[in-house]
Amino acid sequence: IGISSFSLGALGTVHAITAVNAFGRVTDSMERDPRQQLLTGFSSPDETRTSTTLSVVLIDAPVDRRTLVRAAVAAHDGFARLIRPCHTIFDGDVVFVAALQSGDCSNQSTLAYSTAAELAVEKSIRDAIIS
Repeated sequence: IGISSFSLGALGTVHAITAVNAFGRVTDSMERDPRQQLLTGFSSPDETRTSTTLSVVLIDAPVDRRTLVRAAVAAHDGFARLIRPCHTIFDGDVVFVAALQSGDCSNQSTLAYSTAAELAVEKSIRDAIIS
């Protein structure tokens, strides 16, 4: 389990908690990409979804539904940036996003919250692997 937070100053803070049990490998961008092996064959553990990465993102600011959806999409980008391969047929990956309050968001705020969700999830994945 990994936990992280990303502060947006006056806009609030975005928190992420993530449990990592992915089929893919958590890697940084400098390592050799393991996805090439999937093109030439590999041995599957079995045909069921036994692997997953679960993440909960909490935004401690008033946001609207659109912002919650955008933050969830961005959080999945955080998965894909660090787990290779990601979102395979063997994974049951999911992100839940919630806010402490409901309120309107500008496009700029939505972008900030979405980007912070992605960064917080990336950091929480790293934290989960280190812990």
